[in-house]
Amino acid sequence: MTCSGGEYDNAEWPAFETMGQDTYVSATACKAGYRATDPDQPTQRLCSASGTYSATIVNPCVRMSFFGCREVNGRRPRCTNVGAETFRNTCTVRITHRHHVRCAGQL
Repeated sequence: MTCSGGEYDNAEWPAFETMGQDTYVSATACKAGYRATDPDQPTQRLCSASGTYSATIVNPCVRMSFFGCREVNGRRPRCTNVGAETFRNTCTVRITHRHHVRCAGQL
């Protein structure tokens, strides 16, 4: 059985021959403007022995953003890409399901 390839959830998935086993398969790439939530880990989903990809994504591709941040104490910190990282004098931008921007960081 073969899991069909194609684009799903902001990533490109390869066709994959199951060889009769459930197997986690890595995406070949995130769509342009997206990156893995944790860039150090692969974006994956389960290809079942029956030849069907799971709808659940491990380490999904998220939109990269460079929106402005709120001023704090009269200063406007730089923003970094969407992700889990927060660095001193920067803020991390997160897009919620309603497309609002939340910005938090260490100052």
